[in-house]
Amino acid sequence: MLSWVKTIGISIGRKGSALVILGWGVTLASLAVTAIVYGIVIPRAAEKPNMPIQGVALYYAGMFVVSLLAGMILASVPRSLIGAFVSQTIAASLTYIALILPGLTGILDQTTVENLAVDFVFTAFFPLGMFLGLFGGLIGAVFTEIQ
Repeated sequence: MLSWVKTIGISIGRKGSALVILGWGVTLASLAVTAIVYGIVIPRAAEKPNMPIQGVALYYAGMFVVSLLAGMILASVPRSLIGAFVSQTIAASLTYIALILPGLTGILDQTTVENLAVDFVFTAFFPLGMFLGLFGGLIGAVFTEIQ
């Protein structure tokens, strides 16, 4: 299996790297929006006291695995490092845009929605999500370079 991933990493080139990073960011944003909608990742002050830890663990494991696979496909530590920061930026931006849509369309009060969206995005991505994305991408790139 590793040889298959390695051949993908070798053949993607510069345009492919940009597409991998874009897909990485969109996937992380999808994970974050899903976790926020289902109430898995919410600010600590509003956390349900009887919420099971499995959902939170699966969310962060998903972030790590997606980053690990993207790092393996990029197959270069510098590209993976830059890609981790760019993908996190893309993911946070897309998550914020998805969360403020009810305020922009007038369904809910815009100021309240913007404040909640900022809280949710920072809770979903910083600091543990950012660390796992960076760590997973670097581990995947190092693992592929070693082979």
